Amino acid sequence: MKKSRLSKYIARPLVIVLMVVVFVWMLSLTLTAWSTLWGSRPLGNQLFLWDGDGDRDRIIILCDAEPGGTCVSGIYVVPERARHMVNNRYSEYVKEAESNAKWVIAKTTYVNEKKESFYIIDKSFHVNIDDCKRMNCDNILQGYVIGPLDAEQFRSKKDSLGVDLNFE
Repeated sequence: MKKSRLSKYIARPLVIVLMVVVFVWMLSLTLTAWSTLWGSRPLGNQLFLWDGDGDRDRIIILCDAEPGGTCVSGIYVVPERARHMVNNRYSEYVKEAESNAKWVIAKTTYVNEKKESFYIIDKSFHVNIDDCKRMNCDNILQGYVIGPLDAEQFRSKKDSLGVDLNFE
């Protein structure tokens, strides 16, 4: 029995549509997996704890990700870029971070010294990230960052500012 011409003309487009649907589905799965591997956790006011390539690349950045989205880049907040990488090697990274409506606290570790530092970020800043693409916003952002502090300085400053956050 011969195939009708009609079935021949229906089969090809149907196969192409199915291939496109499968491709889009696989692409969406890949992008979802990529965002969880690359990982970022929102801390509020466009601040994110960003995992980058792994633990030693973990930093707090200012990012314009959509709500529920993942950052793939941003502006360094803690540690500053110059403290994060020294001579093209990781130097300081965020070990822990907690946040509430007003504050972010961060504990950083120095790779070679095995020393910890602490930071407090006041989230009351108002920065348009689009403006930061045209000018350097580092000084503006760093004006809302207190640190690096040692453990005693951190406790004292946290108490004086009334920061009600602790690391888990």
